[in-house]
Amino acid sequence: MNHYEVLGVAPTASAEQVRRAYLRLAREHHPDRHGHTGPGRADAEERMRVLNAAWAVLGDRDRRAAYDRQLSGEVPPARPGSGVHRPSSEFRPLDDGDDDDDLSWRHEPDPCDPRTAIGRWLSVGPAALVALGLGLMAVSFVVGVRALAAAALGCLLLGGVLFLGAPVVAVFRSRMAEEQPAGRGSARR
Repeated sequence: MNHYEVLGVAPTASAEQVRRAYLRLAREHHPDRHGHTGPGRADAEERMRVLNAAWAVLGDRDRRAAYDRQLSGEVPPARPGSGVHRPSSEFRPLDDGDDDDDLSWRHEPDPCDPRTAIGRWLSVGPAALVALGLGLMAVSFVVGVRALAAAALGCLLLGGVLFLGAPVVAVFRSRMAEEQPAGRGSARR
Protein backbone atom coordinates (compact mmCIF):
# COMPACT_ATOMS: atom_id res chain seq x y z
CA MET A 1 0.00 0.00 0.00
CA ASN A 2 1.24 3.47 -0.73
CA HIS A 3 0.59 6.46 1.53
CA TYR A 4 -2.39 7.63 -0.50
CA GLU A 5 -4.07 4.25 -0.13
CA VAL A 6 -3.36 4.25 3.62
CA LEU A 7 -5.19 7.56 4.02
CA GLY A 8 -7.84 6.66 1.46
CA VAL A 9 -7.30 9.69 -0.79
CA ALA A 10 -6.41 10.11 -4.44
CA PRO A 11 -2.93 11.31 -5.43
CA THR A 12 -4.60 14.46 -6.77
CA ALA A 13 -6.20 15.26 -3.36
CA SER A 14 -5.62 18.72 -1.96
CA ALA A 15 -3.60 19.26 1.21
CA GLU A 16 -6.83 19.99 3.09
CA GLN A 17 -8.41 16.72 1.89
CA VAL A 18 -5.33 14.78 2.99
CA ARG A 19 -5.42 16.50 6.39
CA ARG A 20 -9.13 15.76 6.91
CA ALA A 21 -8.65 12.10 5.91
CA TYR A 22 -5.74 11.73 8.34
CA LEU A 23 -7.66 13.33 11.23
CA ARG A 24 -10.72 11.17 10.60
CA LEU A 25 -8.67 7.97 10.52
CA ALA A 26 -6.56 9.02 13.52
CA ARG A 27 -9.70 9.58 15.60
CA GLU A 28 -11.11 6.25 14.45
CA HIS A 29 -7.98 4.15 15.02
CA HIS A 30 -6.33 5.91 17.97
CA PRO A 31 -5.17 3.33 20.56
CA ASP A 32 -6.82 5.21 23.43
CA ARG A 33 -10.21 4.34 21.96
CA HIS A 34 -9.41 0.62 22.21
CA GLY A 35 -8.75 0.20 25.93
CA HIS A 36 -5.50 -0.18 27.78
CA THR A 37 -4.70 -3.77 26.82
CA GLY A 38 -5.68 -6.53 24.49
CA PRO A 39 -5.31 -7.34 20.81
CA GLY A 40 -7.54 -4.45 19.73
CA ARG A 41 -5.09 -1.96 21.19
CA ALA A 42 -2.07 -3.62 19.57
CA ASP A 43 -3.79 -3.54 16.19
CA ALA A 44 -4.76 0.09 16.71
CA GLU A 45 -1.16 0.99 17.64
CA GLU A 46 0.12 -0.64 14.48
CA ARG A 47 -2.52 1.12 12.38
CA MET A 48 -1.59 4.48 13.97
CA ARG A 49 2.09 3.90 13.12
CA VAL A 50 1.13 3.35 9.49
CA LEU A 51 -1.19 6.39 9.49
CA ASN A 52 1.46 8.61 11.09
CA ALA A 53 4.08 7.47 8.57
CA ALA A 54 1.71 8.35 5.71
CA TRP A 55 0.86 11.72 7.29
CA ALA A 56 4.55 12.50 7.86
CA VAL A 57 5.07 12.28 4.10
CA LEU A 58 1.81 13.58 2.67
CA GLY A 59 1.35 16.30 5.28
CA ASP A 60 4.59 18.03 4.26
CA ARG A 61 4.55 19.74 0.86
CA ASP A 62 8.19 19.05 -0.02
CA ARG A 63 8.17 15.44 1.17
CA ARG A 64 4.91 14.84 -0.69
CA ALA A 65 6.39 16.22 -3.92
CA ALA A 66 9.43 13.94 -3.56
CA TYR A 67 7.14 11.00 -2.81
CA ASP A 68 5.04 11.76 -5.90
CA ARG A 69 8.21 11.82 -8.04
CA GLN A 70 9.24 8.51 -6.51
CA LEU A 71 5.83 6.97 -7.29
CA SER A 72 5.98 8.18 -10.88
CA GLY A 73 9.41 6.61 -11.30
CA GLU A 74 11.30 9.89 -11.75
CA VAL A 75 13.38 9.34 -8.61
CA PRO A 76 14.76 6.02 -7.37
CA PRO A 77 13.28 4.82 -4.05
CA ALA A 78 14.91 6.04 -0.86
CA ARG A 79 17.73 4.08 0.71
CA PRO A 80 16.72 1.57 3.37
CA GLY A 81 16.87 3.19 6.78
CA SER A 82 16.16 6.71 5.53
CA GLY A 83 12.48 6.65 6.44
CA VAL A 84 10.39 5.51 9.37
CA HIS A 85 10.62 1.73 9.58
CA ARG A 86 10.01 -0.90 12.21
CA PRO A 87 12.94 -3.07 13.22
CA SER A 88 13.23 -6.45 11.62
CA SER A 89 11.65 -9.38 13.47
CA GLU A 90 15.12 -10.95 13.66
CA PHE A 91 16.46 -8.08 15.79
CA ARG A 92 17.68 -9.16 19.22
CA PRO A 93 18.81 -6.35 21.54
CA LEU A 94 21.07 -8.47 23.75
CA ASP A 95 23.62 -11.09 22.81
CA ASP A 96 23.13 -14.31 24.78
CA GLY A 97 26.88 -14.50 25.26
CA ASP A 98 27.14 -11.18 27.09
CA ASP A 99 28.44 -11.53 30.62
CA ASP A 100 26.77 -8.37 31.91
CA ASP A 101 23.18 -9.09 30.81
CA ASP A 102 21.95 -9.29 34.40
CA LEU A 103 21.67 -5.48 34.56
CA SER A 104 22.36 -5.57 38.31
CA TRP A 105 24.70 -2.61 37.88
CA ARG A 106 21.69 -0.36 37.41
CA HIS A 107 20.54 -0.86 40.99
CA GLU A 108 23.84 -0.66 42.84
CA PRO A 109 24.55 2.59 44.64
CA ASP A 110 27.55 4.55 43.46
CA PRO A 111 30.05 4.47 46.35
CA CYS A 112 31.38 7.86 47.39
CA ASP A 113 35.12 8.15 47.79
CA PRO A 114 35.64 10.27 50.92
CA ARG A 115 38.83 11.68 49.40
CA THR A 116 36.78 13.46 46.73
CA ALA A 117 34.15 15.00 49.02
CA ILE A 118 34.40 18.72 49.61
CA GLY A 119 34.44 19.96 53.17
CA ARG A 120 31.31 21.06 54.98
CA TRP A 121 32.69 24.59 55.17
CA LEU A 122 32.79 24.74 51.38
CA SER A 123 29.27 23.43 50.93
CA VAL A 124 27.63 25.59 53.64
CA GLY A 125 30.03 28.53 53.75
CA PRO A 126 28.99 30.33 50.54
CA ALA A 127 25.31 30.36 51.48
CA ALA A 128 26.11 31.50 55.04
CA LEU A 129 28.33 34.32 53.78
CA VAL A 130 25.69 35.51 51.30
CA ALA A 131 23.02 35.46 54.03
CA LEU A 132 25.33 37.33 56.39
CA GLY A 133 26.17 39.85 53.66
CA LEU A 134 22.50 40.48 52.91
CA GLY A 135 21.76 40.89 56.62
CA LEU A 136 24.65 43.32 57.08
CA MET A 137 23.56 45.25 53.99
CA ALA A 138 20.03 45.63 55.40
CA VAL A 139 21.36 46.79 58.74
CA SER A 140 23.76 49.24 57.09
CA PHE A 141 20.87 50.83 55.17
CA VAL A 142 18.88 51.27 58.38
CA VAL A 143 21.77 52.49 60.54
CA GLY A 144 23.63 54.30 57.78
CA VAL A 145 27.10 53.03 58.70
CA ARG A 146 29.37 52.70 55.70
CA ALA A 147 31.67 50.22 57.43
CA LEU A 148 28.76 47.76 57.67
CA ALA A 149 28.02 48.23 53.98
CA ALA A 150 31.68 47.51 53.17
CA ALA A 151 31.63 44.38 55.36
CA ALA A 152 28.38 43.28 53.68
CA LEU A 153 29.91 43.77 50.25
CA GLY A 154 32.98 41.77 51.33
CA CYS A 155 30.78 38.91 52.62
CA LEU A 156 28.77 38.87 49.39
CA LEU A 157 31.91 38.88 47.28
CA LEU A 158 33.61 36.13 49.30
CA GLY A 159 30.41 34.05 49.26
CA GLY A 160 30.26 34.36 45.46
CA VAL A 161 33.91 33.36 45.07
CA LEU A 162 33.43 30.32 47.31
CA PHE A 163 30.23 29.41 45.46
CA LEU A 164 32.12 29.42 42.16
CA GLY A 165 35.20 27.81 43.70
CA ALA A 166 33.45 24.79 45.26
CA PRO A 167 33.11 22.87 41.97
CA VAL A 168 36.72 23.65 41.10
CA VAL A 169 37.87 22.24 44.45
CA ALA A 170 35.68 19.14 43.97
CA VAL A 171 37.14 18.47 40.52
CA PHE A 172 40.68 19.04 41.76
CA ARG A 173 40.21 16.64 44.69
CA SER A 174 38.63 14.07 42.37
CA ARG A 175 41.58 14.20 40.00
CA MET A 176 44.04 13.95 42.87
CA ALA A 177 42.17 10.89 44.21
CA GLU A 178 42.33 9.24 40.77
CA GLU A 179 46.08 9.67 40.68
CA GLN A 180 46.63 8.23 44.17
CA PRO A 181 45.88 4.63 45.15
CA ALA A 182 43.09 4.24 47.69
CA GLY A 183 45.47 3.18 50.49
CA ARG A 184 47.69 6.30 50.36
CA GLY A 185 46.55 9.75 51.33
CA SER A 186 43.03 8.70 52.24
CA ALA A 187 42.99 10.82 55.38
CA ARG A 188 40.77 13.85 55.02
CA ARG A 189 42.53 17.16 54.83
